[in-house]
Amino acid sequence: MIGTTLEFLQKHLDEALRVQLEGSLDLGTADKVVLPVLNANASESTSFTNGAVTMVLINLEEERLCRDADPWRRDGTAAGASLHQPDIRLNLHLLFVARFSSSVVAWNHLTAILNHFQITPVLDAQTAPLLPGGVDRLVFELLSQSFTELNDVWNALRSPYHPSLLYRARLLVLRDPTLRVPIPVAAGEARLSGGLVP
Repeated sequence: MIGTTLEFLQKHLDEALRVQLEGSLDLGTADKVVLPVLNANASESTSFTNGAVTMVLINLEEERLCRDADPWRRDGTAAGASLHQPDIRLNLHLLFVARFSSSVVAWNHLTAILNHFQITPVLDAQTAPLLPGGVDRLVFELLSQSFTELNDVWNALRSPYHPSLLYRARLLVLRDPTLRVPIPVAAGEARLSGGLVP
């Protein structure tokens, strides 16, 4: 699901930048937003596409505050519950790197991304009907970095600094697709400490 979501975001932002910067969805021109090409040699620096904004997933963090610790999901169609693993809610840290021969052009592309997320900070079924299945919505938040954090990011990428923006996209929810061990739950019963108490 993570890869599918990144692919969706790349296409979504590519279309948004085409409209903002060129006034049309002319697909005959080169992509405005691309995903990075992975290097076979891990010691090489991350490569950014010339003449485009590269969207790089630099971190995943679990949103633990919303995590349900209860492994039992009540079945609405029957008087029972099924064992499952609690949902995992992820925040994606996305770095948008503009690599152009002109810094003016680079910052204009990044400004178009800022404008897009200012106008549409939430992607859901209404604002983005092509969201991948299983993704309810994505909320985008611009992150500010200290000089130390900025230095750490670019050192990790093994690359010199390029004009860039960092966004947090929350929440990508990973759900357990299986339901196991159905058990009957009678009226008036409550589960305490792994057992059923009448």
